[in-house]
Formats: sequence, structure tokens, C-alpha cells
Amino acid sequence: MKVLKKSRVLLKNKTLEHTLAERNVLEHIRQSSFLVNLNYAFQSDSKLHLVMDYVNGGELFTHLCGRGSFDIDATRFYVAELVVAIEAVHKVYNVYQIISIFCSKILSIVI
Repeated sequence: MKVLKKSRVLLKNKTLEHTLAERNVLEHIRQSSFLVNLNYAFQSDSKLHLVMDYVNGGELFTHLCGRGSFDIDATRFYVAELVVAIEAVHKVYNVYQIISIFCSKILSIVI
């Protein structure tokens, strides 16, 4: 379960936009390669909750923050996975704003 504090999400417009985009994409994409399934989404007074399938290893962003950068082989592997995920999103949920958010995240991971 991913739990986000509303106070942190609301600090920046981009954070709110990305959080809403993530929820909307996960809600509309089911059983796609390299994407985690969203089972439930709900909120309390102070937090947002996204209940997703368990994936051993955690989020890519967490690994990137912990390492600072990836070596070339790891970068190639993760970029290939992201391309497949973006393709799935594009086929099912054809919204260019969502694609641009994913692309900006890919660029920040690769750089």
C-alpha cells in the first residue's frame, strides 16, 4: 500500500498533478506488462492510500535515490521496461499529458 500525506502532495502543483495522473493511469490500466495493478484507492482526512499488488523490490525511484545513478546495463534494462509500460499506457489510455509525465520521469532517471 502506498500512503501519501495530503499535506505533502498539496505543497506543489506538480506533485498533485503527478499523483492524480498516477492514480488515473493505474485505475485504467489493468494486467499490463511492467505496470502494477491498482486494487483500491481511498483517502482519510490526512492521507491518500493506493492499494496495489505487492512487488518485491519496491519502486524504481526508491532504488535510484538510494544509488544516485544506475550503471549502463541497469539503465538499459529499466529504460526498456519503461518503454513497454509507456506503450501499454498509450494503447489503453491515450492521453498525451500522461505520456509526457512518464517521459519526463524517464529522462530524469536516465540523466
